[in-house]
Amino acid sequence: METGVSKKTVRREKGVIKIPYKFRFLNRLYALFNGYYWLPCKLCGKPHGGHEDNSILMTSWYGGVRVCPACTERTDELNNKFMEDNPLSIIR
Repeated sequence: METGVSKKTVRREKGVIKIPYKFRFLNRLYALFNGYYWLPCKLCGKPHGGHEDNSILMTSWYGGVRVCPACTERTDELNNKFMEDNPLSIIR
């Protein structure tokens, strides 16, 4: 069956298949058929799946929310700012 995805556009890195963004429907189908979530990113609003290698945006020292792979760099910056603004206090 022809999907319109050429072997040149699909890359394999560290055992992960990288699919260009214009073929997001393939990621959505994978997520839906395998029980993963498919929700909008908290930063940019683009949908992403629970099966993707995502970053976590810290909302507190005890947890956070997952964001899409495209927002990984921005997430690192925001997490560093969060850690500077909210230092852990060590009580002895």
